Amino acid sequence: MESQFTHVHETPPPGAAPDWTIPQDWDAFTADEHAMWDRLFARQSDMLPGRAAEAFLRGIDVLKLEKPGIPDYRDLNARLTDATGWQVVAVPGLVPDAGFFDLGLDSLTASELIARIKQDPSRTILLVEHKMDVVRALADRIVVLHNGELLADGAPGEVMAMELVRDIYLGVG
Repeated sequence: MESQFTHVHETPPPGAAPDWTIPQDWDAFTADEHAMWDRLFARQSDMLPGRAAEAFLRGIDVLKLEKPGIPDYRDLNARLTDATGWQVVAVPGLVPDAGFFDLGLDSLTASELIARIKQDPSRTILLVEHKMDVVRALADRIVVLHNGELLADGAPGEVMAMELVRDIYLGVG
């Protein structure tokens, strides 16, 4: 079955490896960028108690994500690989540094950030979210998976009107 999804690049862009990864270039981050990361991490961390599973909070401790500055993947991956066998890699074009670090996006709420990114028609946002009121407010298209199977795909109003979606995810029906 041919995929209906396309990528902005047919092949990895210049500087990317065949698996699409790029070097993090941690040494190139400025003091201001590290400070912005610290503000964002603190803001997100303050929202975790009562919302995140204990295992997730322990994972943050194991990975030492509370250390000041943008995590250096070389150090982070040593701990992550020991704990899980996984690695974090940089991938080009997900959130451009210019757009993120230069536009003051650290002061925006998630909804404001998504609204700003959506203004650029060349950008696509993949948001994984289970709070349907958030999805309804932000999405132009909703894809609903249930037990790993495609349940629905379409405009928010259309998808949220589906009886099965309403029964399973909205608790009404």
